Amino acid sequence: MTSEKDAWERLITLQKLPPDSVFSPSRAKDGFYGAHLKVTLDQLDQQGAKTRDGAEKVFRAATPHPDPPHPPQTPQDQATKARQTILDLNALAVALVESSPEAPLWELRAMLRSQCKGVEAAAITAALKAATNSDNGSADGYGPGDALPDLETAWLLPDLIPAGDLTMLVAAPKASKTRFYLGLLAAMVRGDSCLGHQLPPIPPTLLIGTDMPRSLWRNYLVKSGLSTTGQVPAFMHKLFTLDRPLLLDSEGFRMIRTQCQANPGMLVIVDSLRSCSRSLGIDENSAEASDLLYQLGEVVTGAGGTCLVVHHAPKSIIRDGSVGVAAIRGSSAIGGVPSQVLSLHHLTKQKDGYPVALKDDPRRRLFAEGRFSVPLDLLVASNAQMQWELHGDYSDYEKEQAAEKDAKRQTEGQGKLLELIQADGPVEVKQAAEVLGVDARTIREQAKALETRGQIKRQPNGKGFLLVVADADDAEDPDAPPQGQIQLMVPPCPVAVGSAWDIPADWQRKE
Repeated sequence: MTSEKDAWERLITLQKLPPDSVFSPSRAKDGFYGAHLKVTLDQLDQQGAKTRDGAEKVFRAATPHPDPPHPPQTPQDQATKARQTILDLNALAVALVESSPEAPLWELRAMLRSQCKGVEAAAITAALKAATNSDNGSADGYGPGDALPDLETAWLLPDLIPAGDLTMLVAAPKASKTRFYLGLLAAMVRGDSCLGHQLPPIPPTLLIGTDMPRSLWRNYLVKSGLSTTGQVPAFMHKLFTLDRPLLLDSEGFRMIRTQCQANPGMLVIVDSLRSCSRSLGIDENSAEASDLLYQLGEVVTGAGGTCLVVHHAPKSIIRDGSVGVAAIRGSSAIGGVPSQVLSLHHLTKQKDGYPVALKDDPRRRLFAEGRFSVPLDLLVASNAQMQWELHGDYSDYEKEQAAEKDAKRQTEGQGKLLELIQADGPVEVKQAAEVLGVDARTIREQAKALETRGQIKRQPNGKGFLLVVADADDAEDPDAPPQGQIQLMVPPCPVAVGSAWDIPADWQRKE
């Protein structure tokens, strides 16, 4: 059923089903959506073949004809043939890049793989990277005495989102990823501060929001204050949705580059990487996903824009507590592409020994790490209008939680100790520690707190003492000096110096 639902979503993305099409379980049971998608993809392959004719002709011209069978080769012959295979592969890769300059890396990889069956994927990747670098020109590097450029990082959101670079925002589903960047945009429009920082004016924005249909986008834009009528705001040059998607193929990259060149400083938001890669048949666990992300960043930042890519975290993020790059789902190569990674997290509490998300708590943990700043671990919160405020460092929150937990544990321990004394009568510290399963030091601390409140008292017992329930007469006198201090008792009548007298028992300080 899951594969049928994926096929249904892709058919909507490819505009082969109406945007308001409703998923039918009965049709899915008969395999309708999968069959429809197969026919659609076959048609698209036939259409795409026409655009690839030029590259394939180059391939056919450059591909050497198969040699007739040869007798067993010596190791030297095998090495020579391997070198020649690499040279042929590199030549094919260069020809492909020159014939399809706008094609994304994942598409070039697929075309080269189809022409070089049996060649390892690593060799194909290396040949494509070499061809791409050759196409872009080679750098001479810097020599002794050369002045290195002084790059001062500009920030869209100080210490969190650098301008002119690629940032990835990672979070579990429904953890406020969309609310976070829409709140940032809304603060720019209003001229407000966000998370304690004054923001630059709102840049021209391109929002590739293929993760949600237009109806949900309308609700988000209205709630954030970016739109009062449900229309796309003026600063947003284009909004792509689930029913009107933008594919990150040659045509899509060409459109993004054109928009960024025509609008200096453009902010390109991709929400999400999964929805964009899945519509192209790219698995986020494969190297193609990182290639797609890498080329997206090159297209946007190469034209002077800023790119923010939203990505999902794995379901295990709550239990394992992963943050930053470690919270990125899919291929490990994805984490090496963005210059900055932000991860947004629900606060958690322990239940049955495991952490569970506090989804009703508006506060979030915001962790940031990257090439331009030291790691940040913040506590932030948003309201219904998606306005975000800084509540301090997350470490301070952890300390408060630990103090509350310790106080609760102490209170519960004091209650158990009092119940033990009330039920069993006077007990020694060692005996109470054994019964309650704690150490003697903890019992002394709890006993001191109970004694301060007048609930128990210490009764001498040889070299030690017993803990007993305090009587009403044992309530602590507020005028009495603190324990450990000596109170001088003055008799109520004159006493001759050197005369003998007995100090009444009620004058003596009770310990």
